[in-house]
Amino acid sequence: MSKKAYEMFEEALKEQHSRSLARRIRTRVDQARKSPHSASIRWPFELLQNALDAGPRDGRSVVWIRLSRKPTRIVFEHDGAPFTSQELAALLSGGSSKEYESETTTGRFGTGFLVTHVLADRTRLRGLLQVATGLERFDLTLERGGDEDTILDNIRDSNEAIRAALRVSDPAQVPSALFEYAYGEGDSWAYGLNELKRALPYLYATRRALGRVELRDASDHETWEPSKAERKV
Repeated sequence: MSKKAYEMFEEALKEQHSRSLARRIRTRVDQARKSPHSASIRWPFELLQNALDAGPRDGRSVVWIRLSRKPTRIVFEHDGAPFTSQELAALLSGGSSKEYESETTTGRFGTGFLVTHVLADRTRLRGLLQVATGLERFDLTLERGGDEDTILDNIRDSNEAIRAALRVSDPAQVPSALFEYAYGEGDSWAYGLNELKRALPYLYATRRALGRVELRDASDHETWEPSKAERKV
Protein backbone atom coordinates (compact mmCIF):
# COMPACT_ATOMS: atom_id res chain seq x y z
CA MET A 1 0.00 0.00 0.00
CA SER A 2 1.38 3.41 -0.92
CA LYS A 3 1.92 6.09 1.71
CA LYS A 4 -0.93 8.16 0.28
CA ALA A 5 -3.29 5.21 0.24
CA TYR A 6 -2.42 4.33 3.84
CA GLU A 7 -3.04 7.92 4.94
CA MET A 8 -6.47 7.75 3.33
CA PHE A 9 -7.13 4.44 5.12
CA GLU A 10 -6.12 5.94 8.49
CA GLU A 11 -8.38 8.95 7.93
CA ALA A 12 -11.31 6.69 7.04
CA LEU A 13 -10.67 4.58 10.13
CA LYS A 14 -10.67 7.66 12.39
CA GLU A 15 -13.89 8.89 10.81
CA GLN A 16 -15.55 5.51 11.31
CA HIS A 17 -14.46 5.44 14.95
CA SER A 18 -15.78 8.95 15.55
CA ARG A 19 -19.12 8.08 13.99
CA SER A 20 -19.38 4.97 16.16
CA LEU A 21 -18.87 7.15 19.24
CA ALA A 22 -21.49 9.65 18.05
CA ARG A 23 -23.94 6.82 17.34
CA ARG A 24 -23.44 5.38 20.82
CA ILE A 25 -23.98 8.76 22.44
CA ARG A 26 -27.13 9.40 20.43
CA THR A 27 -28.53 5.95 21.23
CA ARG A 28 -27.92 6.24 24.98
CA VAL A 29 -29.33 9.74 25.22
CA ASP A 30 -32.43 8.71 23.25
CA GLN A 31 -32.92 5.77 25.61
CA ALA A 32 -32.74 8.04 28.64
CA ARG A 33 -35.17 10.58 27.23
CA LYS A 34 -37.62 7.87 26.15
CA SER A 35 -37.57 6.36 29.66
CA PRO A 36 -37.87 9.56 31.70
CA HIS A 37 -39.03 7.97 34.95
CA SER A 38 -36.12 5.55 35.42
CA ALA A 39 -33.64 8.11 34.10
CA SER A 40 -35.03 10.76 36.45
CA ILE A 41 -34.30 8.52 39.42
CA ARG A 42 -30.76 7.74 38.24
CA TRP A 43 -29.32 11.08 37.10
CA PRO A 44 -28.19 12.49 40.50
CA PHE A 45 -26.46 9.22 41.39
CA GLU A 46 -24.49 9.20 38.14
CA LEU A 47 -23.22 12.71 38.88
CA LEU A 48 -22.49 11.85 42.50
CA GLN A 49 -20.69 8.64 41.59
CA ASN A 50 -18.41 10.43 39.15
CA ALA A 51 -17.53 13.03 41.76
CA LEU A 52 -16.73 10.42 44.40
CA ASP A 53 -14.80 8.19 42.01
CA ALA A 54 -12.50 11.16 41.46
CA GLY A 55 -11.69 11.11 45.17
CA PRO A 56 -10.73 14.17 47.24
CA ARG A 57 -8.21 16.72 46.06
CA ASP A 58 -4.67 16.49 47.39
CA GLY A 59 -4.61 17.62 50.99
CA ARG A 60 -8.34 17.01 51.56
CA SER A 61 -10.17 14.01 52.94
CA VAL A 62 -13.69 14.45 51.54
CA VAL A 63 -15.55 15.77 48.51
CA TRP A 64 -18.27 18.41 48.91
CA ILE A 65 -21.27 18.42 46.60
CA ARG A 66 -23.69 21.19 45.68
CA LEU A 67 -26.85 20.54 43.66
CA SER A 68 -29.18 23.44 42.94
CA ARG A 69 -32.08 24.36 40.73
CA LYS A 70 -32.15 27.88 39.34
CA PRO A 71 -34.94 29.44 37.23
CA THR A 72 -33.66 28.04 33.91
CA ARG A 73 -31.04 25.45 34.80
CA ILE A 74 -29.87 22.74 37.16
CA VAL A 75 -26.32 23.05 38.49
CA PHE A 76 -24.19 20.28 39.94
CA GLU A 77 -20.70 21.06 41.26
CA HIS A 78 -18.05 19.40 43.39
CA ASP A 79 -14.50 19.92 44.64
CA GLY A 80 -13.10 16.43 44.06
CA ALA A 81 -9.87 15.69 42.26
CA PRO A 82 -9.48 17.53 38.93
CA PHE A 83 -10.09 15.78 35.61
CA THR A 84 -7.36 13.72 34.04
CA SER A 85 -6.98 13.68 30.26
CA GLN A 86 -8.38 10.14 30.18
CA GLU A 87 -11.46 11.14 32.16
CA LEU A 88 -12.17 14.14 29.97
CA ALA A 89 -11.77 11.99 26.86
CA ALA A 90 -14.22 9.46 28.34
CA LEU A 91 -16.73 12.24 29.01
CA LEU A 92 -16.59 13.54 25.45
CA SER A 93 -16.71 10.11 23.82
CA GLY A 94 -19.37 8.52 26.03
CA GLY A 95 -16.87 5.88 27.09
CA SER A 96 -15.36 5.10 30.48
CA SER A 97 -12.10 5.86 32.25
CA LYS A 98 -12.32 2.75 34.43
CA GLU A 99 -9.10 0.80 34.69
CA TYR A 100 -9.37 -2.84 33.64
CA GLU A 101 -10.69 -4.92 36.56
CA SER A 102 -10.44 -1.92 38.91
CA GLU A 103 -11.73 -2.67 42.40
CA THR A 104 -11.83 0.95 43.59
CA THR A 105 -13.92 2.71 40.94
CA THR A 106 -16.91 1.96 38.79
CA GLY A 107 -15.62 4.05 35.89
CA ARG A 108 -15.91 7.80 35.56
CA PHE A 109 -18.06 9.12 32.73
CA GLY A 110 -19.04 5.81 31.23
CA THR A 111 -22.25 5.34 29.28
CA GLY A 112 -24.20 5.66 32.54
CA PHE A 113 -23.35 9.35 32.63
CA LEU A 114 -25.40 9.87 29.47
CA VAL A 115 -28.57 9.26 31.49
CA THR A 116 -28.09 12.73 33.01
CA HIS A 117 -29.18 14.17 29.67
CA VAL A 118 -32.74 13.35 30.66
CA LEU A 119 -32.48 16.83 32.18
CA ALA A 120 -31.42 18.50 28.94
CA ASP A 121 -29.76 17.75 25.60
CA ARG A 122 -27.33 20.62 26.18
CA THR A 123 -24.96 20.83 29.14
CA ARG A 124 -22.31 23.41 29.89
CA LEU A 125 -19.27 22.10 31.76
CA ARG A 126 -16.57 24.11 33.45
CA GLY A 127 -13.82 22.20 35.20
CA LEU A 128 -10.20 21.80 36.18
CA LEU A 129 -7.87 19.64 34.11
CA GLN A 130 -4.65 18.22 35.55
CA VAL A 131 -1.73 18.78 33.18
CA ALA A 132 2.01 18.33 33.56
CA THR A 133 2.52 21.96 34.54
CA GLY A 134 -0.37 22.26 37.02
CA LEU A 135 -4.09 22.91 36.60
CA GLU A 136 -5.98 24.45 33.70
CA ARG A 137 -9.62 25.53 33.58
CA PHE A 138 -11.74 24.59 30.57
CA ASP A 139 -15.23 25.65 29.51
CA LEU A 140 -17.21 23.64 26.97
CA THR A 141 -20.73 22.72 25.94
CA LEU A 142 -21.94 19.15 25.46
CA GLU A 143 -24.57 19.10 22.71
CA ARG A 144 -26.20 15.67 22.78
CA GLY A 145 -29.34 16.37 20.76
CA GLY A 146 -29.71 16.11 17.01
CA ASP A 147 -28.20 13.58 14.65
CA GLU A 148 -24.74 11.99 14.49
CA ASP A 149 -23.31 14.89 12.50
CA THR A 150 -24.42 17.35 15.18
CA ILE A 151 -22.78 15.27 17.90
CA LEU A 152 -19.61 14.89 15.85
CA ASP A 153 -19.43 18.65 15.31
CA ASN A 154 -19.83 19.13 19.06
CA ILE A 155 -17.00 16.71 19.84
CA ARG A 156 -14.74 18.73 17.53
CA ASP A 157 -15.88 22.01 19.12
CA SER A 158 -15.20 20.56 22.57
CA ASN A 159 -11.70 19.59 21.51
CA GLU A 160 -11.06 23.20 20.53
CA ALA A 161 -12.50 24.42 23.84
CA ILE A 162 -10.08 22.15 25.70
CA ARG A 163 -7.23 23.49 23.59
CA ALA A 164 -8.20 26.98 24.81
CA ALA A 165 -8.02 26.02 28.53
CA LEU A 166 -6.19 28.54 30.71
CA ARG A 167 -3.77 28.04 33.59
CA VAL A 168 -5.25 28.44 37.09
CA SER A 169 -2.83 29.87 39.62
CA ASP A 170 -5.09 29.58 42.70
CA PRO A 171 -7.63 26.75 42.35
CA ALA A 172 -8.56 26.54 46.04
CA GLN A 173 -11.99 28.16 45.56
CA VAL A 174 -12.63 26.87 42.03
CA PRO A 175 -14.97 23.87 41.67
CA SER A 176 -13.31 20.87 40.06
CA ALA A 177 -16.43 20.40 37.93
CA LEU A 178 -19.57 22.44 37.39
CA PHE A 179 -22.32 21.03 35.17
CA GLU A 180 -25.16 23.30 34.04
CA TYR A 181 -28.20 21.65 32.46
CA ALA A 182 -30.59 23.99 30.66
CA TYR A 183 -33.79 22.86 32.38
CA GLY A 184 -37.36 24.07 32.12
CA GLU A 185 -40.42 22.15 33.22
CA GLY A 186 -40.77 18.48 34.06
CA ASP A 187 -40.56 15.97 36.90
CA SER A 188 -36.95 14.86 36.47
CA TRP A 189 -35.60 17.31 39.05
CA ALA A 190 -38.13 16.39 41.74
CA TYR A 191 -37.85 12.63 41.20
CA GLY A 192 -34.07 12.67 41.31
CA LEU A 193 -33.84 15.00 44.28
CA ASN A 194 -36.26 12.96 46.38
CA GLU A 195 -34.40 9.72 45.64
CA LEU A 196 -31.10 11.34 46.54
CA LYS A 197 -32.43 12.60 49.87
CA ARG A 198 -33.66 9.13 50.76
CA ALA A 199 -30.33 7.58 49.86
CA LEU A 200 -27.96 10.05 51.54
CA PRO A 201 -27.87 8.39 55.00
CA TYR A 202 -26.86 5.11 53.34
CA LEU A 203 -24.34 6.83 51.07
CA TYR A 204 -22.62 8.38 54.09
CA ALA A 205 -22.31 4.91 55.58
CA THR A 206 -20.75 3.41 52.45
CA ARG A 207 -18.85 6.23 50.72
CA ARG A 208 -16.38 7.63 53.25
CA ALA A 209 -15.17 10.32 50.86
CA LEU A 210 -18.59 12.00 50.78
CA GLY A 211 -18.46 15.32 52.62
CA ARG A 212 -20.96 18.17 52.86
CA VAL A 213 -23.91 18.00 50.47
CA GLU A 214 -25.93 21.13 49.71
CA LEU A 215 -29.33 20.83 48.02
CA ARG A 216 -31.04 24.01 46.89
CA ASP A 217 -34.10 25.08 45.00
CA ALA A 218 -36.46 28.05 45.08
CA SER A 219 -38.35 26.82 48.14
CA ASP A 220 -35.80 24.87 50.15
CA HIS A 221 -32.14 24.78 51.14
CA GLU A 222 -30.74 21.73 52.89
CA THR A 223 -27.20 20.97 54.02
CA TRP A 224 -26.19 17.43 54.90
CA GLU A 225 -23.07 16.72 56.95
CA PRO A 226 -21.20 13.39 57.24
CA SER A 227 -20.64 13.67 60.99
CA LYS A 228 -24.28 12.93 61.76
CA ALA A 229 -25.56 11.95 58.32
CA GLU A 230 -28.48 14.29 58.78
CA ARG A 231 -29.88 17.34 57.11
CA LYS A 232 -29.91 20.92 58.32
CA VAL A 233 -32.66 23.05 56.83
